[in-house]
Amino acid sequence: MYRKAYMSRSLRTMATMVATGVSILEGLAITAEVAGNYFYRRIWTDLASKIKEGSSLSEELYDCDLIPRTVTQMISAGNAPGN
Repeated sequence: MYRKAYMSRSLRTMATMVATGVSILEGLAITAEVAGNYFYRRIWTDLASKIKEGSSLSEELYDCDLIPRTVTQMISAGNAPGN
């Protein structure tokens, strides 16, 4: 139940950041702060670092055990060319 709460809070925050035009890196930093859990905060912080290095958002999320595959697949579909 807690995992779902952390994911919901994180994804809702990230969606708000993207919808208002905040950059993905700033959005990940803010999401990390409101995640509510050390492990999720670390996921979003590490993800921001890897994106700065040139990695793909969806590719990095596939390696994360705490992020459900359905979430990763939706993000991957949204990042696909032509969307």
